[in-house]
Amino acid sequence: MKAGRKICVIAPYPHLSSVAAKVCEELSLECDICVGNMSEGLELALKAVERGSRVLLSRGGTAILLRNYVKVPVVDIPVTAYDILDALAALRGCKEPIGVIGFRNVIQGSQKVASYLGLATYEFELKAQEEIPSCLDMAARQGIRIIIGDRDAVAQARRLGFEARLIDSGPESFRDALLEAQRVLEAQELEKERRRQIKAIVNHIGDGVIALDENGRITLFNQVASSIFGVQQAEVMNKDPARVMALKPLGEALYSETGKQVYIIHLGDKPVVVNRVPLVEAGQIKGVVITVQDARRIQQVEKEVRKELQRKGFNVDSHFNSEKLLTIN
Repeated sequence: MKAGRKICVIAPYPHLSSVAAKVCEELSLECDICVGNMSEGLELALKAVERGSRVLLSRGGTAILLRNYVKVPVVDIPVTAYDILDALAALRGCKEPIGVIGFRNVIQGSQKVASYLGLATYEFELKAQEEIPSCLDMAARQGIRIIIGDRDAVAQARRLGFEARLIDSGPESFRDALLEAQRVLEAQELEKERRRQIKAIVNHIGDGVIALDENGRITLFNQVASSIFGVQQAEVMNKDPARVMALKPLGEALYSETGKQVYIIHLGDKPVVVNRVPLVEAGQIKGVVITVQDARRIQQVEKEVRKELQRKGFNVDSHFNSEKLLTIN
């Protein structure tokens, strides 16, 4: 499968794809551009995401639909007051009422713009594409013969004999949306790099690190934790520790020792030191970070430190054992 560009434009009608191509060229930005409205646009969007697109641009009902079904950000190509003005300008002086049909993100502000031109407009806000015929029927019963709106509303209105004009998104609107998509993409890159750095740090520290979300499911399980418990990360992610056989001693301790921060569990004959730190936000526990250490490793480190301190003339009289957590004096 050919890899896609990181930004993909799903244009509900051909003219918008031409505007998109021109603006992309002016800004020297590479984008995939597809033409498809509503369900056809959704199918194209899903394929684009599968090819590697990470931000989508669309408008109207298509943008709303994509946002409900795709797992990447969808940036609206806005309909501005200038776009509505363009659609209404040719009707200036018209004495007949004008129907405005579309989703909220297309028709918002139309009545205010119309009032500046001395036009009487009636908005018919769509919640779903299937509502267009009933909106056109209501408009006809109110004596409305002129419709402005989004692509499908205009197409259906023309078939029924209405005079209809498309509210188009101009180059300025698309440019704003494209620059916003670029900002979203840059933010994604920064977050990806931040996560990569955190992962590298977590995987190279000496302790096992485990993070649980507010539902008690594992969201992080580093390589040292994998080594201590003898289980692979893929086997435990998004699971409750108490329901994973290798982690059962940890899960039982988390539920039974709720008042303690540091305690010992035993994995067979191996004592493990567990340190639990709740993640608190606005007074609510949103998760837990757990560090685990093989107590035998701590004992070995303590032994080496004692030797070094004794060599330097210090008196060391306290020891670590797996039943008490004591530090050297």
